[in-house]
Amino acid sequence: MGMDTHNTLQLKVHAQIHRIIIMQQLDHSFKLFGGTAMKKTFGIAFILGLIISTFASIVIAANVNADQSQNQSPQYKVNDSGQTYGSGIYAVSFETEPDLIAAVGTDGTEGYVYAKDLHKDMPQTPEEAVAQTNKLRKSQSLKRGSNETIVVDTIPLYDVDGKTIIGEFSITNTMH
Repeated sequence: MGMDTHNTLQLKVHAQIHRIIIMQQLDHSFKLFGGTAMKKTFGIAFILGLIISTFASIVIAANVNADQSQNQSPQYKVNDSGQTYGSGIYAVSFETEPDLIAAVGTDGTEGYVYAKDLHKDMPQTPEEAVAQTNKLRKSQSLKRGSNETIVVDTIPLYDVDGKTIIGEFSITNTMH
């Protein structure tokens, strides 16, 4: 059972216990005051408030759990040079990626590429993004009809030490 599911179950059980206690107190209060019309009006308002507060508690708890899981950076191993390395699959942004991202080279060799090498040609403005997209579309249209993969760039593939080059990694753009 995941942590989020466990927390949600705890909240539901807590809310149910809270309802039972309040209903017992409410029943005791009605016995003291006795009025049927007052009992009905107060009961409806009370139950409506209880339902709204229960749902609000669950929604708030779910949002807190979601925010915590999105803000947590994955834990990576660290090499002798102090660089983090591993898969970038759980990174939620560029800032939470390891320094060396696991990759498979052009010849099938497993190694690592520098995150900064992968992101070096990222556009800085919308205009740059449009220009890069148009350039890519043009090169794709020239190769239309062939099943050839378009290699956008080739970067070094490193061993875990981040120094020893063991191959190369192709950044590609597959055709649609």
